[in-house]
Amino acid sequence: MVVGTMHWTRHPALVSGSKLFITVALWIGYLGLLCMRLTNRLYGSRFAKWTVALFVIALLSLSLVSSKPKKQAFYSSTLTPLALVSR
Repeated sequence: MVVGTMHWTRHPALVSGSKLFITVALWIGYLGLLCMRLTNRLYGSRFAKWTVALFVIALLSLSLVSSKPKKQAFYSSTLTPLALVSR
């Protein structure tokens, strides 16, 4: 959480609303599972199934939360015509 917050405060343009929403929702989901497990409301195979389900959601959301800039936009904004000629 600390590293994510540092990234967000230093590079706010790279953090979209969907990335922030998905990340916070997953953390809240895992926190809910932990609380339910510690209070013995969820245990055994049901706890394992919910944990795996949240993990699968996290894996599926990786394409939505990527911080890498688009390749075409990145090159067009960083290369000048002189740099293209020298290549």
